[in-house]
Amino acid sequence: MSESLLKRLDLGKGDKWDSMLQGVTDVANLPDPTGKVTYASELDDGLELYRVTCPIGVLLIIFESRPEVVVNIAALAIKSGELPWFLRIQDELFLTTAGG
Repeated sequence: MSESLLKRLDLGKGDKWDSMLQGVTDVANLPDPTGKVTYASELDDGLELYRVTCPIGVLLIIFESRPEVVVNIAALAIKSGELPWFLRIQDELFLTTAGG
């Protein structure tokens, strides 16, 4: 494994861990993005049109070996009510996020 890859995977170096946790806390403190009416109009008597924010369903994420990205994406997906699917997770990243 290359030295640059090891640096990317190591959450103990510098402030990566604290920065990652702060990012999750910041996302948790954001207002709920779902269920907000962003547009309303009466089209006819008794016929109203509303645009309401809602999850799109599934997110497909492609990224390199950066374990903090998994946590950031998961926090954002949970907050927005999305279901994240991770594609092309490299073996080294899996071992890092799985604790192995």
